[in-house]
Amino acid sequence: MTNREPSSANVFGFYESPIVKSAVVQDYLCAEVSVAGRHHKRVIAAQTGQVECDGRVILYSDTYTASSEPQTFVYARHNCTPVGFFCKLNEFLSATIEDNSELRDREFPVLLSTNGKALIFAMPIPYSPSADVLEGTTFFRLDLPFGPITIEFGETRIPAGNQVVDMGRDGLTKELDGPLIAIDQTESNIYAPLFLSCHWASRLVPAEVLEVLLDEVTPSPIPA
Repeated sequence: MTNREPSSANVFGFYESPIVKSAVVQDYLCAEVSVAGRHHKRVIAAQTGQVECDGRVILYSDTYTASSEPQTFVYARHNCTPVGFFCKLNEFLSATIEDNSELRDREFPVLLSTNGKALIFAMPIPYSPSADVLEGTTFFRLDLPFGPITIEFGETRIPAGNQVVDMGRDGLTKELDGPLIAIDQTESNIYAPLFLSCHWASRLVPAEVLEVLLDEVTPSPIPA
């Protein structure tokens, strides 16, 4: 940290003195900080040669360490519309049920914010919301036995500046990208294919690179 003015107005503040190291994949950095029972980690593209990526956050994760059984959630900006997401979700759920027969003929708890209303209900598979519901959807959470997946919809939010440059000057900005999709990576990585298919950089960064970076922000090996 220095006494210089921040590179841009930032009402969110900064994490000071993050631990920064090279990520497993060349040209990416991993920054992490611990605060109030939470270990925050993010992977930032440094010099990939992709103008749209460099200086941007690829992945975030938070591991909540206060309890005896820490939980880890990984999240990232996505580029899905509600229609596109629910198509991907139904494909994922259909494939998951094929491999997990105990999930057949069941409904699962959902929180859906649409048209200014928060709806809580049990969701059948496949889930086919009406066009009116889709158009007004701003938030969705699905709880499966291996953990929740959440997604928000809205305008794209990207913190100003280059996070690699700004990190060395001001610290790690607390401002997050958006809209975000988040998955529970505590006990299973079953959501990973769906999550990465929605990722904003899925057309810019090879799938195998995103998979390795996802492993990097997950604190310990988990069963497939």
